[in-house]
Amino acid sequence: MTDVKVCAFSKAYFRELLERDITWSNMLLDVMAQRIVHTSNRASYQQLYSLEHSLYRLLEIQSQQDIAIKKQDMAAYLGISVRSLNRELKKFPE
Repeated sequence: MTDVKVCAFSKAYFRELLERDITWSNMLLDVMAQRIVHTSNRASYQQLYSLEHSLYRLLEIQSQQDIAIKKQDMAAYLGISVRSLNRELKKFPE
C-alpha cells in the first residue's frame, strides 16, 4: 500500500492540459499504459494458475507482510464474488 494524493479539476481544464501540455499528456499515457500492462499480467496469471493457488499466494503475502485485506478487496483482486471467496476460504485450514 502506498500513499496517494488526489487532485480534482474540471473537464475543461483537463482537456486544456491534454491539448497544450505535452509533458502532462505523455505522463498520462505512461500511467495508462502501465495500468494496461499490470491488468493484462494479472489476467494472464489468473488464466495460468488455479483460483486456489492465487488465493494461497494472496493469503501468504498477507501473513508475511502482516496486513489485513478485506474480503471484498480480495475478491475484487481475484476477479470473483465474495460468496465464491468464502467458499474457497473454507477449503483452507486456519
